[in-house]
Amino acid sequence: MADYQRTLEDEISGLKGQVADLTRRERHCQMLRRMLDDLREEYLSLAQSAPDAIIASDAKGRIVFWNQASQNLFGYEPGEVMGQGLGFLMPERYHALHERGFARALEAGHALRPHLPSECAAIRKDGTEFPIEITHSSWSRAGDIYFAAFIRDISERKHYEKLREDVERIIRHDLKSPLLGIVGFAKLLMEDHGLPEKQREWARLIHDSGMQMNHLLANSQAMLRIHQGSYRVTPRPVNLVRLLADLGKRFEPAMREKGVSFACEIDPVADPDKDCGVMGEEAFLDDMLSNLIKNAVEASPENEPVVVNVVHEAGHVVIDIHNRGVIPEHIREKFFEPYVTSGKKGGTGLGAHSALLIAKAHAGDITFTSDEPEGTHIVVRLPEGSGQE
Repeated sequence: MADYQRTLEDEISGLKGQVADLTRRERHCQMLRRMLDDLREEYLSLAQSAPDAIIASDAKGRIVFWNQASQNLFGYEPGEVMGQGLGFLMPERYHALHERGFARALEAGHALRPHLPSECAAIRKDGTEFPIEITHSSWSRAGDIYFAAFIRDISERKHYEKLREDVERIIRHDLKSPLLGIVGFAKLLMEDHGLPEKQREWARLIHDSGMQMNHLLANSQAMLRIHQGSYRVTPRPVNLVRLLADLGKRFEPAMREKGVSFACEIDPVADPDKDCGVMGEEAFLDDMLSNLIKNAVEASPENEPVVVNVVHEAGHVVIDIHNRGVIPEHIREKFFEPYVTSGKKGGTGLGAHSALLIAKAHAGDITFTSDEPEGTHIVVRLPEGSGQE
């Protein structure tokens, strides 16, 4: 009997312990639920006070969250939109695209291209259409998937972009008239056989430089796309021998002022029929090499040479622009970044950056080495092509 009583007491004690454990676990669960509820309230509060519109929808595309910024942006009260599909917020031309994208995201189980903003249009309650930037996200809760859209009105940004384009268009138009005058008078001097041959050659260089500038003005939008990385080159044969010879003559006054000599050495084993040619757009390659040679002349110590060496190497034309100057150590790591310059009065720091972008647009690249014994080598690699025109 005593053994039975002890066994019963042990079992009761064990049950009390289990009850105590369950009580502690229940308290922990309640505490966690309160913490989650508090966190949910905090996140909801943050979302409600966010400056951008935040709209959340369930797996059926029905709106389940609509913050204050959404109300301000679109003009709808929360009660007017809850449970509705998102289609009424966008122009009809986007409906099919939205439905396909939503179906793909639902199939994938997450937002497609999350955290990457895209641009489209939306419609306010009063029917006005306006441009927006939108970023998507998604999450799961209790086995259900939800999607969120973070929306920003970019009407003002688009207005200033259009204004900038208009100003650039006006500038291009106003610059063209005097530029065409310079080109026209240079052509008259070229055709005046009463002038010495040297002066007519100078007139030709003025004419060609003016035509190059005119081309760049006409294609300034293309140059902007090169800087944005979205330009596609229309390749044509470019004769580098002739191009480099013209650049040498173009910089002759600046080199004479510093006592800098200029030499262009062409690979002696190169195919003479190719004339060290590449496929590309001559105006942009001219601009690229012009920036690099100008930088080399400005960086060169007085009475030292600037040497351009051109060789063929494994399907590429390699252009090595060498001067005895040294790039300061503190800018070497960011040499090709925009606005990086050192010791050049009036320098913008855009020449090397633009040159690199042009090279990359032509499927090429630019590298450099710089040290005290050797000076600086700027090395341009461009895919080889026929130089014949």
